[in-house]
Amino acid sequence: MVRRGKRLYFNQIIYILNHMFIIDSMQIWVFWKNTMLICILLMTSILYVPLVKPYIEYIDGDESCTGFIIPLPAGNDTTMETLVNSRARFLVNDLLRENVDVFWTLKPGSAMCRSLTENMSVREVQFERGAFIIPFTGDNVSDQLITAVMVDYNVASELDEQPYVVDIFCLMEAIEISALKLAEPQIAQHFALPVRYGWPCYLQIAEAGGFLTFDFLLDGEASSELNLKDYNVFMWPYEPNPTRFSEVALSLSDKTEGQSVRSFVREGGGYVGSCYGALAASSGFLNPFSGIHLLQAYFPFLSCLPFSFTMCMSDSLMVERAEVLEELYVSYSKIRNRTHPITFGINETVKEFFSGPWFVWHGRNTESISTFTEVTLGENVTIPPFIKNQVEQSPSWMVSTFGKGDMVLFSSHPEFINNITFLFEKRKWDADQYYGRRVVFNAIMYAASEEVEIIPFDMHRPLSFIDAIQKKTCSLKIPSASDTSFEVLKERFANYQDNLTVFRQQTHQLIALYSILFNESIVYQSQSYPLLYTYTFCSILHDYVNKTLDVFQMLDNIKVLCEKSNSMLPTKLVMLHSNLSEKLNHTEEIFLKTRVISDEILELFQHPVSPFYEKACIVEKSRNMLATFEISLKYLPQMYFESLKLLRHEWYHYESIIVL
Repeated sequence: MVRRGKRLYFNQIIYILNHMFIIDSMQIWVFWKNTMLICILLMTSILYVPLVKPYIEYIDGDESCTGFIIPLPAGNDTTMETLVNSRARFLVNDLLRENVDVFWTLKPGSAMCRSLTENMSVREVQFERGAFIIPFTGDNVSDQLITAVMVDYNVASELDEQPYVVDIFCLMEAIEISALKLAEPQIAQHFALPVRYGWPCYLQIAEAGGFLTFDFLLDGEASSELNLKDYNVFMWPYEPNPTRFSEVALSLSDKTEGQSVRSFVREGGGYVGSCYGALAASSGFLNPFSGIHLLQAYFPFLSCLPFSFTMCMSDSLMVERAEVLEELYVSYSKIRNRTHPITFGINETVKEFFSGPWFVWHGRNTESISTFTEVTLGENVTIPPFIKNQVEQSPSWMVSTFGKGDMVLFSSHPEFINNITFLFEKRKWDADQYYGRRVVFNAIMYAASEEVEIIPFDMHRPLSFIDAIQKKTCSLKIPSASDTSFEVLKERFANYQDNLTVFRQQTHQLIALYSILFNESIVYQSQSYPLLYTYTFCSILHDYVNKTLDVFQMLDNIKVLCEKSNSMLPTKLVMLHSNLSEKLNHTEEIFLKTRVISDEILELFQHPVSPFYEKACIVEKSRNMLATFEISLKYLPQMYFESLKLLRHEWYHYESIIVL
């Protein structure tokens, strides 16, 4: 407002000065008159024209709306609430992929609102931190798309059959509140060898919240593929049980990879890490040389030192003891800073898991968000005294800055709280078994956002605009199509599923043989985690194939409708087919390698040699089989994500056009 007024002010002065001396024969009294006029203008503000607020009421009496507000589902800490919370994140990510501005409020507030669908008069609605605000843009197609998406999540969706309805309100006024401007999270996850023995926790949580740009970077790929054009968040997960120290040391000693991550975060990329991932980003273990490692955290443009065990981005130090790694503890944490975005929608006390390093010191660039209050193995189970003395009251969640980038580091394991059967089947867990989603959702969104002082409300729409779109989109139906654009891919997927079924049966046989062989072993404990995980991954990959096939059918169904609106969908389907074919080639190749290893293990059981050699070979090959099989996650889930993103994009644009 001030800038525009000053611009007009000086333009008038220049105009007067230009006309003062045009006529050389003007008399002196004219000169003095113009001079006096300039003095008056300089001493007053009569030419200052302020901007008016964009929000107005329509002349015909139809109330106007500046956009939408979605209160963050929170407060009850129930599983149903977490599932609705997940649905709200999916909505936000759908909008972000369409380049719609979404703002995440940093403070609680209130606003005059009307429910999107309920017969509710305009009233004041209170909202907590973390509400999502989506202003109208002024572009008809964009605002129609925004409204159509809102209706799909609040009333009925032609694409989804989920029963979870997201509460959405029409924002009836422009409000002033500080917020984060969200960007579509484009995630790359560290997937070097030590990680490929574990559960895909981050992947499954990201999928639940609609974070559908999620790629895995294998050993050596960060240095060539991690960049701010393709990604804005880098995630580093936990260290799985079958991992060996030599593998971790070898991975962390790759300074080319470490420097690539440092450069990514330093220039503005986000970072989320838990346990092993938190250690990798920290300045390492507390030792006499910690000061040297901390220098790299305080001077981001320094390169990774050859003898640094970690990437030294966070000015924090950790410690670790073998006793902690041997058990998976249940931990309770208390949030100390409830104003930070990673705590939005989270209860003051959080129940999680703990097994790994913990923080013992942090500097000025790092803040403790929550601390451990209790670490336990259950009733009547004694835990080592040092856990009470050292772990409890230490930070469980930390946030750090490194250059332009923000980092979220967890000593605990919120990513485990996502209904993972292995973890909950033998434990009494009275809390929400999906609660970790909320924490990881917040961490990802925070890492990919930027703070703004004010939300721009530049346009308003009458409520009749929203009601008309709701009426038209709710009457849309997706027809069934008999022809398909994916016949070849469907046949290859069917063959892959058949192979997975046979392989799963063989893995089950290996588990039984493994249990018998190691029943009385002292050197090797009877822990068949690699085989158990391999068996379960067959089901995970099988499920991704089924979901991808469902999307194929939906794309064929909407193709008929979208062609009528001159959509480029047929061309995009050809490109999608080519992209998926290439990924499926890699998936099939990985499966063949995995099957060869499985056959070798089975042969060892059928033709035993010396017991020690046999057991050593079986253990090593089982680990190798899992680490190889997990590479399928780099390709198969992405096939589903790419297909789903295209489906949702085309359908929402069809809805936005059809209402014209």
